[in-house]
Amino acid sequence: QNSQKKINLLLQQMNLEPTTNQEVKFQMRAINNSFEYYVKKTQEIINLYWEGLPYFSERYKLQRTLFYIEQYVNILQNALFDESQQNFAKTVAEFDFVRVMIFIFIIIVTMIIIRLIVVFANKFTSPIRRLADLSTKIASGDLDVPIIPVPIRYGDEICVLSDAFNKMSKSIKNMVDNLQQKSVLEKKLHEEELAK
Repeated sequence: QNSQKKINLLLQQMNLEPTTNQEVKFQMRAINNSFEYYVKKTQEIINLYWEGLPYFSERYKLQRTLFYIEQYVNILQNALFDESQQNFAKTVAEFDFVRVMIFIFIIIVTMIIIRLIVVFANKFTSPIRRLADLSTKIASGDLDVPIIPVPIRYGDEICVLSDAFNKMSKSIKNMVDNLQQKSVLEKKLHEEELAK
C-alpha cells in the first residue's frame, strides 16, 4: 500500500512535467494505464487468494503486465534521454548565439570608440598641423599665407599659438613690403643721382 502511494506520486509528478515529445507522452500514458491495470489485478488476485479460488492465470497476466511496464519505463528513459540531449543542444546553440552577439556588440562598440578617438584627435591636432604647414610655407619664402581664424576660447594654447602666428605672419609681410619699398626708393634715388 505504501509503495503503491509512492509510485502513484511519482507518476503524478511525471505527468506534470511539461513535454512536447509525443513518444514521452505515449509511454507515460502506457505506464499509467498499465500501472492502474496492475493495481486492479493485484487486488483481484489478493481477493481470489483469500477466497481460496485459483489465481495462477491471473498472476501470469500480472507478471506480463509488469514486464510491459518495465519495457515502457525503458523506452521512456530512452525518450527522456533523447529529449534532454536535444534540449541541451538547443541551449548550447542559444548560448553560442548569445556569445557571438556579445562579440559582435563588443567589436561595434570598439569601432565606434576608435572612430570617436580619431575624430577628437583630428579636432585637436588639425590646427597644429595647419600651423606647421603654414610655418613651412613662410620658411620657404611664401609670405602669402592666409590668416588662421582664431576661435574665442580663453586659455586654449592653440588659440594663443594661432593668434601669435597671425601677428608674426603679418609682421614679416609688412617688414618685407617695407624693405621692398625702401629698395625701390633707394634704386630711384641712385638712378636720380647718376642722372645728375
